[in-house]
Amino acid sequence: MDPMFYSPESKLFGITIFVSIVGFQILYIILQWIHIRRVDYLYYIAYMVSMVIFCLSQFEEFLPFRLFSTITDQSIHYTGHSLPFFSIFLYYRFSRTFLNLPQTRPKLNRWICRLEYCILAFGMVSPLLLLLGVSLEIEIKVFVIICLVLMTATTHVLIVFFRKSNPFSRFAVAGAAFLVVGSLLNIIFILCVDNGIAIPFDPYLPLLICVIAELLTFTTGLSYKTRLMEYEKSEAEKTLLQEAQKKQKLEIELLQLRTNLARDLHDEIGSGLTKISLLGEVIKRDGGITDGKLEKIISSAKELVDGMDEMIWSLNTPNDRLDNLIYFLRRYAVEYFEHTLFKLTVEIPEHISNIEVTSEYRRNLLMILKEAFNNAIKHSKGNVIKIKIDLASDHLKISIRDNGVGINDVGSSLRNGLKNMRSRMKYMNGTINITNSNGTHIELNMPLSVLQYHPQG
Repeated sequence: MDPMFYSPESKLFGITIFVSIVGFQILYIILQWIHIRRVDYLYYIAYMVSMVIFCLSQFEEFLPFRLFSTITDQSIHYTGHSLPFFSIFLYYRFSRTFLNLPQTRPKLNRWICRLEYCILAFGMVSPLLLLLGVSLEIEIKVFVIICLVLMTATTHVLIVFFRKSNPFSRFAVAGAAFLVVGSLLNIIFILCVDNGIAIPFDPYLPLLICVIAELLTFTTGLSYKTRLMEYEKSEAEKTLLQEAQKKQKLEIELLQLRTNLARDLHDEIGSGLTKISLLGEVIKRDGGITDGKLEKIISSAKELVDGMDEMIWSLNTPNDRLDNLIYFLRRYAVEYFEHTLFKLTVEIPEHISNIEVTSEYRRNLLMILKEAFNNAIKHSKGNVIKIKIDLASDHLKISIRDNGVGINDVGSSLRNGLKNMRSRMKYMNGTINITNSNGTHIELNMPLSVLQYHPQG
């Protein structure tokens, strides 16, 4: 067999191989289209069909049957210039859709659209010139000029696109480059033959080889895209699973928050209203109000209002940051001891991590400090209290120290308060250490991870 594609036998063999490869590729893309139903696959199928028609029309004399010459003896001239332009038009249309250029590169997409219309226009004008009686020599000159303009524009588009393309997109760029090179070589070698310049192979051979190379490049790119889509699907499923876990955790936290809120409302509001109600009954029974009883009512109402403010603060979303939490605790301590005999000092870190903190843990931490402050005022008999907040590694540490008599078993109220503090710290996966050292020293230590919102369950 002649490897240079010159003898009739080698041409027939080469055509058979070419049509077989393209035919299998068409069948493969049809199966892909049935599975995915993408319109760009239809453009690619039409492009491959047009290449088969072009090949058969140019080599019809070597085939055992006749298709185009039964219509006109000049079919090779009518199809030789128009069909390649229709093929390129379909390939451009496929590439734009396949690479999603209208959404990702709108400016480049507009330029390619204009180029497509120019290609389609000449594909329709070329046979029309011959039908109108324009000489073949003039038509060939117009064809060459249009081809040079087209190749220049296509090369420019490929360079612009290649600069800002991802690895997947470069498969399409490589395929288009094969078509440009094959078409350019085909034009050059045909002109050489028409001008009597001998070449050692058939002038259509480079074009057919480049078309096969483009098919292989496309198949490789399609396989790469399939793997990429599977990876993106897997990542999307993983993200959805994480979002579902996050939603589930938020629902659990919301349920826990509602439970704790009901408990706190019962403890804070219920006890305060009960106290006010009892004082009202005493006043009604005694038939009058004294300054002492009025002071108790005012104090109970103030405690009730403060408790409501604390709960509202713990539920307020803008406070869900560690820096806001620490600043609030400092302000709360200052206001708590403002009208007492205690001299207060508060130390906080200079740099505070900007992390989100759940309202549930903010509420628990506030209630622990409130209990500690209350114990200091009622039981310590001191006049100095020092509070220090540290951020050490991944832990939040709070130290509360007074100069009083220290912790002793002085009654059920103190025992219940300490029990509640330990219970809350245990729930927060933290530790509490209470020692007597020239007064009471309370150390709170909790990991920052338990204070944060978690995207996973």
